Amino acid sequence: MRCRVLMLAIASILSGRSGLADAPIEWASETASPRPGGASGVRDGHLVSTCSDADAGLVVVAARLARHEILASDVDAVSYALRAAGEPHVRPRAIALEGRTVDRSDARGRIERWLGDFRHQGRLRCATASAESGGRETVAAVAVDAQADLAPIALLARPSSWIDVEARVLVEATQAKVVMLGPTGAPRLLPTSFAGGRVRARANVDRPGAWLFQVVVDGEGGPRPVLEAFVFAGVSPPRDRPAERAPGEELEASGDAPTALGQMIAAARVSEGMGSLRRSTVLDRAARAHAERMMRAGELRHDLGDGDARERVENAGIEADEVGENVAHAATLALAHRALWASPSHRDNVLGRRFTKFGVGVSQDADGSIWVTELFASQR
Repeated sequence: MRCRVLMLAIASILSGRSGLADAPIEWASETASPRPGGASGVRDGHLVSTCSDADAGLVVVAARLARHEILASDVDAVSYALRAAGEPHVRPRAIALEGRTVDRSDARGRIERWLGDFRHQGRLRCATASAESGGRETVAAVAVDAQADLAPIALLARPSSWIDVEARVLVEATQAKVVMLGPTGAPRLLPTSFAGGRVRARANVDRPGAWLFQVVVDGEGGPRPVLEAFVFAGVSPPRDRPAERAPGEELEASGDAPTALGQMIAAARVSEGMGSLRRSTVLDRAARAHAERMMRAGELRHDLGDGDARERVENAGIEADEVGENVAHAATLALAHRALWASPSHRDNVLGRRFTKFGVGVSQDADGSIWVTELFASQR
């Protein structure tokens, strides 16, 4: 019997909440990659032959997708499930096929075609799982672009203990940094060494709560997060996925999209006691042009062949000591803002004391999704 595609995750950062009640989360004791020992079931393993290797964390998430605990279209839920499973890679993609029975030959062809559209720079890792419920069968697959691997980081720590972050970059990169986001306050850029493809940083989790560590590499296409890991200091990890809104989300309908996004950024800064930034029409134009380029290319990148953020700002006639850029693709403007706020390196740009002005660009795709560029600069 022919199966139908239940959901296909194509949003690059964040889709809307699925509306399902998430099953209680079971957390892995540590975050690390690769994590061998995970393998798709014998019945389903042949469906992912194009992947370079599997991963235990990916298998856990594929099983949750097959059991309908999360939906493939809810990229936020899939990403959080990866963190809970101890899998650190970002921007996952997922697909689920459903029918009374799922023909494995047909499913293999669909998944192979789906993976063929997954542009990746590092190692393509994926896993599949299947489950039956209510007389129907679901086959699910999840995939990530592994651009770096992470040495083990324990999930639980005592307050005031030291956390070592060590990673091996798998792609060409000129720089790397580690950003840490604590239970409260702005993100912190950690002193980071990068040599021979190895990234090393150390930080103290100096108060109880949830801490998020993010590894960012700068290579083809500009800087991008490649790894994330949670550490819970003196507290237990949540049993349910938090539904935290970013400050300023409620302003989504306060005007046209660029105006609303600018107000969201201002509200986010106020929430952390930061002063306002000046809105720049020149930066607005540069940001809008880049958002449109990303939309046409169907790809999130800082450099689409027309220069990185600094080059584009300078070409617009602005001399700046420092330049920062956030890019996002999401179902709505509010969800794009939420995704950027949840990312330590992107929040660092939003709250950066080093910037004095900013511009935003928003383009709406034919499917209704939103492409966003936020440009930040300091005045010389």
